[in-house]
Amino acid sequence: DLLDMTLDDLADMPSITLFPAGAHKLKFESKQDHKKASVQVTLTYIEPLELSDPTATAPAPGDKNTIFFYLKKKDGTANEYAQGGLKEILLALRPSFPGNTSSEILESAQNAEVAVVTKIRVGKGEYEGKDNLDIVKLEVL
Repeated sequence: DLLDMTLDDLADMPSITLFPAGAHKLKFESKQDHKKASVQVTLTYIEPLELSDPTATAPAPGDKNTIFFYLKKKDGTANEYAQGGLKEILLALRPSFPGNTSSEILESAQNAEVAVVTKIRVGKGEYEGKDNLDIVKLEVL
């Protein structure tokens, strides 16, 4: 019974600290919200491939980062930055995962192992201190 375990026996919570810049082996998952026209991509850490800063600490296996793609702006117009970023991911996934639409490709790519090159986008102005993870390149393993 979990409640009879000692504190040392309970699992640690995965970190959500941004992955350092570099190349990482990750598990790819996504959730789609058609009403809000958004896609949430969750990347679960498997192992480092190459960190940009060799002194950086690699995340632990199981650590997670989430990237949101809001495909429309508040005024209802297209968010070209988010649509373009999602399109780059879909182009990398499409050769390995069947589908004619974005939704179909994302569904068939659930739990795929991918190599992802990441960078940290530093928040500026009103977003200072709210840094985000950006996907520079994604490749299916």
